[in-house]
Amino acid sequence: MVTIQCLRCGEEMRVKEGRMPRVCPFCGKPFAEEPDPMALSPLDERLLKERSPQKKYRMIQEALSAAPNDFSANRALLFHGRLHEPMRGNGVDFSIIKSHLFSVFEKPEAYGNAALEAKYDELLRGPQLQKTMSLAPDAEKFFEAYLRRLAREYIDLFIRGASRNNQSVFGFALRDDSVARKCVAPVRRMLRSIRASERLDDQTKLLLLDAVKDGYASLFPNFGDMLDTPEG
Repeated sequence: MVTIQCLRCGEEMRVKEGRMPRVCPFCGKPFAEEPDPMALSPLDERLLKERSPQKKYRMIQEALSAAPNDFSANRALLFHGRLHEPMRGNGVDFSIIKSHLFSVFEKPEAYGNAALEAKYDELLRGPQLQKTMSLAPDAEKFFEAYLRRLAREYIDLFIRGASRNNQSVFGFALRDDSVARKCVAPVRRMLRSIRASERLDDQTKLLLLDAVKDGYASLFPNFGDMLDTPEG
């Protein structure tokens, strides 16, 4: 048995796990579950079918023009980052990818104090994040889900996706356990940086630690306990 709560009247009830009531026995209205802050909206589904970042950005802006305070449109803009911006110079500017903000935990030495402060601010207090949180059904739940999504995407793109961690040998792809082991060190580095950061309060540290651990475990579901094994 598990305890659930009707979001309409606030009453709690005990039910069998996996058996959600259709109607609340207290208020008589259709049972309202806590909404998933990352559930796909019709806009999200249309964006998934489009490959061009520029066209995606236009679609998001059109949705915002029609409804400036729409939660799903603001959420889409938040995660879109600056993907629609043209590349500058000869190198690839990974900072246009929103999840790249998590690089401050893997490679803090790559940034000066001012740059670190700016990236921490964008990750944790950015204007678009604040706007989206103000529109979310549950701001705290959305913030947790936001950190988890970015952490997972960062580990997937910039750690698992790095050639040094996922390079084939003689044309044969590395086994999952080999890739998981190669990715442990940079993920541990992220965890150490979060714990040691003086820019984070204890509650935010816990959220970030959980987000990074969850991101690794979701990508390597059979090897999540590697993060807890002694180093060396």
